[in-house]
Amino acid sequence: MRVLVADKFEQSGLDGLTGLGCEVSCEPGLKDQALAERVAEFKPDVLIVRSTKVGEPVLAAGPLKLVVRAGAGYNTIDLAAASRRGIYVSNCPGKNSIAVAELAFALILALDRRIADNVISLRAGEWNKAEFSKARGLFGRTLGLLGVGNIGSQMIPRAKAFGTRVVAWSRSLSAERAEALGIDRRDSPREVAATADIVSVHLALGPETRGLCDAGFFAAMKKGAYFINTARGEIVDEEALKAAIREKGIRAGLDVFVQEPAGATGEFTSEIAQTPAVYGTHHRDRTDAGGLRHSPHRRVHRRGAGGHCGGGGTDCAHIPGDRQAAECRESCPKDARHLRAGGAASRPAGRACIGARCHQCGEDQRSGNGECGLRRRRSGRCPTEPRNHPPGGHSTTGSHCESGNPGAEPHPPVRVRECLRRPPVYGR
Repeated sequence: MRVLVADKFEQSGLDGLTGLGCEVSCEPGLKDQALAERVAEFKPDVLIVRSTKVGEPVLAAGPLKLVVRAGAGYNTIDLAAASRRGIYVSNCPGKNSIAVAELAFALILALDRRIADNVISLRAGEWNKAEFSKARGLFGRTLGLLGVGNIGSQMIPRAKAFGTRVVAWSRSLSAERAEALGIDRRDSPREVAATADIVSVHLALGPETRGLCDAGFFAAMKKGAYFINTARGEIVDEEALKAAIREKGIRAGLDVFVQEPAGATGEFTSEIAQTPAVYGTHHRDRTDAGGLRHSPHRRVHRRGAGGHCGGGGTDCAHIPGDRQAAECRESCPKDARHLRAGGAASRPAGRACIGARCHQCGEDQRSGNGECGLRRRRSGRCPTEPRNHPPGGHSTTGSHCESGNPGAEPHPPVRVRECLRRPPVYGR
Protein backbone atom coordinates (compact mmCIF):
# COMPACT_ATOMS: atom_id res chain seq x y z
CA MET A 1 0.00 0.00 0.00
CA ARG A 2 1.32 3.42 -0.95
CA VAL A 3 0.85 6.31 1.49
CA LEU A 4 1.51 9.95 0.65
CA VAL A 5 1.87 12.31 3.63
CA ALA A 6 1.47 15.91 2.47
CA ASP A 7 2.08 17.70 5.78
CA LYS A 8 4.58 17.54 8.62
CA PHE A 9 4.04 14.33 10.52
CA GLU A 10 5.46 12.72 13.65
CA GLN A 11 8.35 10.37 12.84
CA SER A 12 6.92 7.63 15.05
CA GLY A 13 3.79 7.67 12.88
CA LEU A 14 5.83 7.33 9.71
CA ASP A 15 7.83 4.49 11.28
CA GLY A 16 4.60 2.77 12.27
CA LEU A 17 3.26 2.92 8.72
CA THR A 18 6.55 1.61 7.35
CA GLY A 19 6.49 -1.18 9.92
CA LEU A 20 3.09 -2.24 8.60
CA GLY A 21 4.64 -2.73 5.19
CA CYS A 22 3.46 0.53 3.60
CA GLU A 23 5.49 2.41 1.04
CA VAL A 24 5.52 5.89 2.59
CA SER A 25 6.43 9.17 0.98
CA CYS A 26 6.42 12.19 3.32
CA GLU A 27 6.48 15.45 1.38
CA PRO A 28 5.37 18.36 3.58
CA GLY A 29 4.36 21.50 1.75
CA LEU A 30 2.52 19.94 -1.16
CA LYS A 31 -0.72 21.75 -1.96
CA ASP A 32 -3.09 22.64 -4.76
CA GLN A 33 -1.65 21.84 -8.21
CA ALA A 34 1.63 20.49 -6.86
CA LEU A 35 -0.27 18.03 -4.67
CA ALA A 36 -2.47 16.92 -7.56
CA GLU A 37 0.58 16.34 -9.75
CA ARG A 38 2.31 14.32 -7.04
CA VAL A 39 -0.80 12.17 -6.51
CA ALA A 40 -0.87 11.48 -10.25
CA GLU A 41 2.83 10.57 -10.23
CA PHE A 42 3.08 8.54 -7.01
CA LYS A 43 -0.38 6.94 -7.30
CA PRO A 44 -0.96 6.56 -3.54
CA ASP A 45 -3.73 4.47 -2.04
CA VAL A 46 -3.86 6.73 1.02
CA LEU A 47 -3.35 10.48 1.38
CA ILE A 48 -2.65 11.92 4.84
CA VAL A 49 -2.97 15.67 5.47
CA ARG A 50 -3.24 18.04 8.40
CA SER A 51 -3.98 21.62 7.33
CA THR A 52 -3.63 21.11 3.56
CA LYS A 53 -6.89 21.41 1.62
CA VAL A 54 -7.89 18.46 -0.55
CA GLY A 55 -10.17 19.46 -3.41
CA GLU A 56 -11.59 17.56 -6.34
CA PRO A 57 -8.53 18.07 -8.59
CA VAL A 58 -6.42 16.20 -6.02
CA LEU A 59 -9.02 13.47 -5.53
CA ALA A 60 -9.33 12.98 -9.29
CA ALA A 61 -5.58 12.85 -9.92
CA GLY A 62 -4.92 9.28 -8.83
CA PRO A 63 -6.34 5.99 -7.52
CA LEU A 64 -6.95 7.22 -3.97
CA LYS A 65 -8.95 4.96 -1.70
CA LEU A 66 -8.67 6.87 1.59
CA VAL A 67 -7.94 10.43 2.71
CA VAL A 68 -6.98 10.84 6.35
CA ARG A 69 -7.21 14.20 8.05
CA ALA A 70 -4.74 13.92 10.95
CA GLY A 71 -6.82 16.15 13.19
CA ALA A 72 -10.30 16.59 14.58
CA GLY A 73 -12.11 18.32 11.70
CA TYR A 74 -12.46 17.44 8.04
CA ASN A 75 -13.82 20.66 6.56
CA THR A 76 -10.62 21.03 4.50
CA ILE A 77 -11.57 17.98 2.42
CA ASP A 78 -14.15 18.05 -0.38
CA LEU A 79 -16.47 15.39 1.02
CA ALA A 80 -18.95 15.57 -1.84
CA ALA A 81 -16.22 14.94 -4.44
CA ALA A 82 -14.77 12.12 -2.35
CA SER A 83 -18.19 10.52 -2.04
CA ARG A 84 -18.80 10.71 -5.79
CA ARG A 85 -15.52 8.90 -6.40
CA GLY A 86 -15.98 6.28 -3.68
CA ILE A 87 -13.04 7.59 -1.65
CA TYR A 88 -13.25 7.13 2.10
CA VAL A 89 -12.47 10.10 4.36
CA SER A 90 -11.35 9.70 7.95
CA ASN A 91 -10.34 12.05 10.75
CA CYS A 92 -8.70 11.60 14.16
CA PRO A 93 -11.05 13.10 16.76
CA GLY A 94 -9.87 13.38 20.33
CA LYS A 95 -6.15 13.11 19.67
CA ASN A 96 -5.54 16.80 20.35
CA SER A 97 -8.24 17.34 22.97
CA ILE A 98 -5.93 18.24 25.84
CA ALA A 99 -3.81 20.54 23.68
CA VAL A 100 -6.87 22.47 22.45
CA ALA A 101 -8.30 22.78 25.96
CA GLU A 102 -4.98 24.14 27.17
CA LEU A 103 -4.90 26.64 24.30
CA ALA A 104 -8.45 27.77 25.09
CA PHE A 105 -7.49 28.43 28.69
CA ALA A 106 -4.33 30.21 27.58
CA LEU A 107 -6.54 32.59 25.58
CA ILE A 108 -8.91 33.07 28.52
CA LEU A 109 -6.07 33.93 30.89
CA ALA A 110 -4.36 36.12 28.31
CA LEU A 111 -7.56 38.13 27.83
CA ASP A 112 -8.21 38.46 31.54
CA ARG A 113 -4.66 39.56 32.37
CA ARG A 114 -4.11 41.38 29.06
CA ILE A 115 -0.86 39.51 28.56
CA ALA A 116 -0.28 40.59 24.95
CA ASP A 117 -0.87 44.25 25.79
CA ASN A 118 1.54 43.96 28.72
CA VAL A 119 4.25 42.57 26.46
CA ILE A 120 3.71 45.21 23.76
CA SER A 121 3.87 48.01 26.34
CA LEU A 122 7.06 46.73 27.93
CA ARG A 123 8.75 46.29 24.56
CA ALA A 124 7.82 49.88 23.73
CA GLY A 125 9.64 51.02 26.88
CA GLU A 126 6.47 51.85 28.80
CA TRP A 127 5.68 51.03 32.43
CA ASN A 128 1.98 51.16 33.31
CA LYS A 129 1.40 49.13 36.46
CA ALA A 130 -1.77 51.03 37.31
CA GLU A 131 -3.44 50.10 34.03
CA PHE A 132 -2.39 46.46 33.82
CA SER A 133 -3.08 45.63 37.44
CA LYS A 134 -6.79 45.55 36.64
CA ALA A 135 -8.24 42.08 36.05
CA ARG A 136 -11.50 40.32 36.81
CA GLY A 137 -9.96 36.96 37.59
CA LEU A 138 -11.56 33.56 36.95
CA PHE A 139 -12.47 32.54 40.48
CA GLY A 140 -16.22 32.68 41.00
CA ARG A 141 -16.94 33.37 37.33
CA THR A 142 -19.05 31.22 35.02
CA LEU A 143 -17.65 29.45 31.97
CA GLY A 144 -20.15 28.57 29.25
CA LEU A 145 -19.31 25.71 26.90
CA LEU A 146 -20.82 25.16 23.48
CA GLY A 147 -20.06 21.51 22.90
CA VAL A 148 -19.10 18.91 25.51
CA GLY A 149 -17.31 16.36 23.37
CA ASN A 150 -13.68 15.30 23.55
CA ILE A 151 -12.41 18.87 23.88
CA GLY A 152 -15.27 20.46 25.78
CA SER A 153 -15.12 17.77 28.45
CA GLN A 154 -11.43 18.56 28.95
CA MET A 155 -12.36 22.16 29.73
CA ILE A 156 -14.46 21.16 32.74
CA PRO A 157 -11.77 19.96 35.21
CA ARG A 158 -9.56 22.89 34.23
CA ALA A 159 -12.36 25.34 34.92
CA LYS A 160 -13.06 23.74 38.29
CA ALA A 161 -9.38 24.04 39.20
CA PHE A 162 -9.74 27.81 38.76
CA GLY A 163 -12.89 27.88 40.89
CA THR A 164 -15.04 28.55 37.86
CA ARG A 165 -18.63 27.33 37.55
CA VAL A 166 -19.48 25.59 34.26
CA VAL A 167 -22.70 25.73 32.25
CA ALA A 168 -22.97 23.99 28.90
CA TRP A 169 -25.06 23.20 25.87
CA SER A 170 -24.52 20.31 23.50
CA ARG A 171 -26.95 18.36 21.37
CA SER A 172 -25.90 15.15 23.08
CA LEU A 173 -25.71 16.50 26.63
CA SER A 174 -28.35 14.86 28.79
CA ALA A 175 -29.34 15.94 32.28
CA GLU A 176 -27.83 12.73 33.66
CA ARG A 177 -24.47 13.29 31.98
CA ALA A 178 -24.40 16.94 33.05
CA GLU A 179 -24.96 15.85 36.65
CA ALA A 180 -22.20 13.27 36.36
CA LEU A 181 -19.82 15.94 35.00
CA GLY A 182 -20.78 18.34 37.77
CA ILE A 183 -22.01 21.07 35.42
CA ASP A 184 -25.27 22.89 34.72
CA ARG A 185 -27.04 22.08 31.47
CA ARG A 186 -28.69 24.73 29.30
CA ASP A 187 -31.29 24.12 26.59
CA SER A 188 -29.78 26.38 23.92
CA PRO A 189 -26.58 28.24 22.98
CA ARG A 190 -28.26 31.57 23.73
CA GLU A 191 -29.08 30.44 27.26
CA VAL A 192 -25.39 29.69 27.72
CA ALA A 193 -24.51 33.13 26.33
CA ALA A 194 -26.88 34.85 28.74
CA THR A 195 -25.50 33.00 31.77
CA ALA A 196 -21.74 32.93 31.19
CA ASP A 197 -18.97 35.42 31.85
CA ILE A 198 -16.82 33.48 29.38
CA VAL A 199 -18.10 31.50 26.39
CA SER A 200 -15.85 28.90 24.76
CA VAL A 201 -16.82 27.15 21.50
CA HIS A 202 -15.97 23.47 20.99
CA LEU A 203 -18.26 22.33 18.17
CA ALA A 204 -17.64 20.55 14.90
CA LEU A 205 -18.46 22.50 11.75
CA GLY A 206 -21.61 21.32 9.98
CA PRO A 207 -24.81 22.65 8.46
CA GLU A 208 -26.36 23.00 11.93
CA THR A 209 -23.42 24.86 13.45
CA ARG A 210 -22.34 27.10 10.57
CA GLY A 211 -23.04 30.67 11.66
CA LEU A 212 -24.41 29.44 15.00
CA CYS A 213 -22.86 32.35 16.90
CA ASP A 214 -24.80 35.09 15.15
CA ALA A 215 -26.13 38.54 16.07
CA GLY A 216 -28.80 37.05 18.31
CA PHE A 217 -26.23 34.96 20.15
CA PHE A 218 -23.94 37.93 20.83
CA ALA A 219 -26.93 40.08 21.84
CA ALA A 220 -27.61 37.52 24.59
CA MET A 221 -24.06 37.70 25.97
CA LYS A 222 -23.25 39.81 29.01
CA LYS A 223 -21.55 43.15 28.49
CA GLY A 224 -17.78 42.81 28.69
CA ALA A 225 -17.87 39.00 28.50
CA TYR A 226 -15.09 36.95 26.91
CA PHE A 227 -15.67 34.89 23.77
CA ILE A 228 -13.25 32.07 22.87
CA ASN A 229 -13.26 30.11 19.61
CA THR A 230 -10.76 27.30 19.05
CA ALA A 231 -13.16 25.24 16.90
CA ARG A 232 -13.85 26.53 13.37
CA GLY A 233 -14.08 30.10 12.14
CA GLU A 234 -17.23 29.46 10.11
CA ILE A 235 -19.22 28.76 13.29
CA VAL A 236 -19.03 32.48 14.07
CA ASP A 237 -20.59 35.37 12.15
CA GLU A 238 -17.55 37.64 12.22
CA GLU A 239 -19.58 40.76 11.37
CA ALA A 240 -21.85 40.07 14.33
CA LEU A 241 -18.82 39.55 16.56
CA LYS A 242 -17.28 42.84 15.45
CA ALA A 243 -20.55 44.61 16.25
CA ALA A 244 -20.65 42.99 19.70
CA ILE A 245 -17.09 44.15 20.36
CA ARG A 246 -18.04 47.72 19.48
CA GLU A 247 -21.42 47.85 21.19
CA LYS A 248 -21.10 45.53 24.20
CA GLY A 249 -17.39 45.56 25.00
CA ILE A 250 -17.02 41.86 24.22
CA ARG A 251 -13.39 40.69 24.13
CA ALA A 252 -12.43 37.68 22.04
CA GLY A 253 -9.69 35.06 21.88
CA LEU A 254 -9.66 33.45 18.43
CA ASP A 255 -7.53 30.63 17.12
CA VAL A 256 -9.63 30.24 13.96
CA PHE A 257 -10.92 32.61 11.29
CA VAL A 258 -13.29 32.37 8.34
CA GLN A 259 -10.59 33.08 5.78
CA GLU A 260 -7.33 31.38 6.68
CA PRO A 261 -4.26 30.53 4.58
CA ALA A 262 -4.45 26.93 3.40
CA GLY A 263 -0.85 26.10 4.32
CA ALA A 264 1.29 26.45 7.40
CA THR A 265 2.61 29.85 6.31
CA GLY A 266 1.34 32.67 4.14
CA GLU A 267 0.01 36.20 4.14
CA PHE A 268 -3.06 36.83 6.25
CA THR A 269 -5.18 39.96 6.29
CA SER A 270 -8.19 40.00 8.57
CA GLU A 271 -10.03 43.00 9.94
CA ILE A 272 -11.14 41.17 13.05
CA ALA A 273 -7.62 39.95 13.77
CA GLN A 274 -6.48 43.59 13.79
CA THR A 275 -9.11 44.58 16.36
CA PRO A 276 -7.51 45.61 19.69
CA ALA A 277 -10.13 43.68 21.68
CA VAL A 278 -9.18 40.43 19.91
CA TYR A 279 -6.28 38.18 20.85
CA GLY A 280 -5.54 35.84 17.95
CA THR A 281 -3.36 32.81 17.39
CA HIS A 282 -2.46 31.01 14.19
CA HIS A 283 -4.85 28.02 14.14
CA ARG A 284 -2.11 25.81 15.38
CA ASP A 285 -2.35 22.08 14.67
CA ARG A 286 -2.64 22.06 18.45
CA THR A 287 -1.11 18.66 18.90
CA ASP A 288 1.50 19.16 21.57
CA ALA A 289 5.10 18.05 21.15
CA GLY A 290 4.32 14.36 21.03
CA GLY A 291 2.36 14.59 17.78
CA LEU A 292 -0.46 12.09 17.37
CA ARG A 293 0.75 9.51 19.87
CA HIS A 294 -1.21 11.10 22.70
CA SER A 295 -3.38 8.68 24.60
CA PRO A 296 -1.55 5.33 24.43
CA HIS A 297 1.79 7.06 24.87
CA ARG A 298 0.71 8.86 28.01
CA ARG A 299 -0.99 5.82 29.49
CA VAL A 300 2.25 3.89 29.14
CA HIS A 301 4.20 6.62 30.89
CA ARG A 302 1.68 6.97 33.69
CA ARG A 303 2.34 3.32 34.41
CA GLY A 304 6.03 3.97 34.84
CA ALA A 305 7.82 3.73 31.49
CA GLY A 306 11.03 5.62 30.97
CA GLY A 307 11.33 9.37 31.14
CA HIS A 308 13.25 9.90 27.91
CA CYS A 309 11.91 9.02 24.49
CA GLY A 310 14.73 7.43 22.53
CA GLY A 311 12.99 8.21 19.26
CA GLY A 312 13.64 11.92 19.63
CA GLY A 313 10.05 12.80 20.52
CA THR A 314 9.55 15.39 23.23
CA ASP A 315 6.20 14.11 24.47
CA CYS A 316 8.10 12.47 27.30
CA ALA A 317 9.40 15.80 28.57
CA HIS A 318 6.41 16.06 30.89
CA ILE A 319 7.08 12.71 32.55
CA PRO A 320 8.38 13.05 36.14
CA GLY A 321 12.14 12.89 36.33
CA ASP A 322 12.21 9.91 38.68
CA ARG A 323 10.70 7.71 35.96
CA GLN A 324 13.85 7.36 33.95
CA ALA A 325 14.39 3.63 34.17
CA ALA A 326 13.96 2.77 30.51
CA GLU A 327 13.49 4.40 27.17
CA CYS A 328 9.92 4.79 26.05
CA ARG A 329 8.93 1.60 24.30
CA GLU A 330 6.83 3.58 21.82
CA SER A 331 9.82 5.62 20.69
CA CYS A 332 11.26 3.00 18.38
CA PRO A 333 9.70 -0.05 16.72
CA LYS A 334 12.79 -2.05 17.70
CA ASP A 335 12.62 -1.12 21.37
CA ALA A 336 10.98 -4.03 23.19
CA ARG A 337 12.05 -2.96 26.65
CA HIS A 338 9.65 -3.72 29.44
CA LEU A 339 7.83 -1.29 31.66
CA ARG A 340 9.28 -0.71 35.08
CA ALA A 341 6.86 -0.47 37.95
CA GLY A 342 9.36 0.83 40.46
CA GLY A 343 10.31 3.99 38.60
CA ALA A 344 13.97 4.89 38.95
CA ALA A 345 16.67 2.25 38.67
CA SER A 346 17.71 2.91 42.25
CA ARG A 347 14.57 1.19 43.58
CA PRO A 348 14.93 -2.26 45.15
CA ALA A 349 15.42 -5.07 42.68
CA GLY A 350 12.35 -6.85 43.99
CA ARG A 351 10.19 -3.99 42.69
CA ALA A 352 12.02 -3.23 39.50
CA CYS A 353 10.19 -5.29 36.90
CA ILE A 354 6.58 -6.35 36.49
CA GLY A 355 7.35 -8.28 33.38
CA ALA A 356 5.94 -7.37 30.01
CA ARG A 357 5.31 -8.50 26.51
CA CYS A 358 7.16 -7.25 23.49
CA HIS A 359 4.96 -4.54 22.00
CA GLN A 360 5.90 -5.71 18.52
CA CYS A 361 5.55 -9.50 18.58
CA GLY A 362 3.62 -10.05 21.83
CA GLU A 363 6.17 -12.53 23.16
CA ASP A 364 6.11 -12.81 26.94
CA GLN A 365 9.48 -11.63 28.24
CA ARG A 366 9.05 -13.14 31.71
CA SER A 367 10.00 -16.70 32.49
CA GLY A 368 7.84 -19.02 34.54
CA ASN A 369 9.72 -18.38 37.78
CA GLY A 370 8.95 -14.68 37.70
CA GLU A 371 12.31 -13.60 36.30
CA CYS A 372 12.31 -10.93 33.64
CA GLY A 373 13.71 -12.23 30.39
CA LEU A 374 15.18 -8.84 29.58
CA ARG A 375 16.59 -7.63 32.90
CA ARG A 376 16.88 -11.01 34.64
CA ARG A 377 15.54 -9.50 37.84
CA ARG A 378 12.85 -11.05 39.96
CA SER A 379 9.45 -9.52 39.74
CA GLY A 380 8.41 -9.70 43.38
CA ARG A 381 4.87 -8.83 42.30
CA CYS A 382 1.69 -10.81 42.15
CA PRO A 383 -0.33 -10.54 38.92
CA THR A 384 -3.59 -10.75 40.85
CA GLU A 385 -5.57 -7.54 41.03
CA PRO A 386 -4.94 -5.65 44.30
CA ARG A 387 -8.66 -5.47 45.13
CA ASN A 388 -8.73 -9.27 45.54
CA HIS A 389 -6.37 -9.11 48.54
CA PRO A 390 -7.57 -8.59 52.10
CA PRO A 391 -6.86 -5.00 53.21
CA GLY A 392 -3.45 -4.68 54.80
CA GLY A 393 -2.68 -8.36 54.33
CA HIS A 394 0.34 -10.11 52.87
CA SER A 395 0.70 -12.65 50.11
CA THR A 396 1.83 -16.10 51.05
CA THR A 397 5.17 -17.66 50.23
CA GLY A 398 3.46 -20.64 48.64
CA SER A 399 2.08 -21.20 45.17
CA HIS A 400 -0.86 -18.88 45.37
CA CYS A 401 -1.68 -15.45 46.74
CA GLU A 402 -3.66 -14.82 49.88
CA SER A 403 -6.82 -14.12 47.90
CA GLY A 404 -7.04 -17.82 47.19
CA ASN A 405 -6.66 -17.42 43.45
CA PRO A 406 -5.11 -20.71 42.27
CA GLY A 407 -3.99 -19.11 39.04
CA ALA A 408 -1.61 -16.68 40.70
CA GLU A 409 2.06 -17.24 40.05
CA PRO A 410 4.42 -18.08 42.94
CA HIS A 411 6.24 -15.12 44.38
CA PRO A 412 8.18 -14.19 47.52
CA PRO A 413 6.33 -12.39 50.34
CA VAL A 414 5.38 -8.85 49.35
CA ARG A 415 3.05 -6.30 50.86
CA VAL A 416 -0.36 -6.14 49.23
CA ARG A 417 0.25 -2.57 48.11
CA GLU A 418 3.01 -3.94 45.89
CA CYS A 419 0.72 -6.42 44.20
CA LEU A 420 0.10 -5.11 40.71
CA ARG A 421 -1.77 -6.51 37.78
CA ARG A 422 0.31 -6.92 34.65
CA PRO A 423 -0.41 -3.82 32.52
CA PRO A 424 -2.05 -3.92 29.12
CA VAL A 425 0.25 -3.99 26.14
CA TYR A 426 -0.16 -0.98 23.89
CA GLY A 427 0.96 -0.90 20.30
CA ARG A 428 -0.03 -4.47 19.43
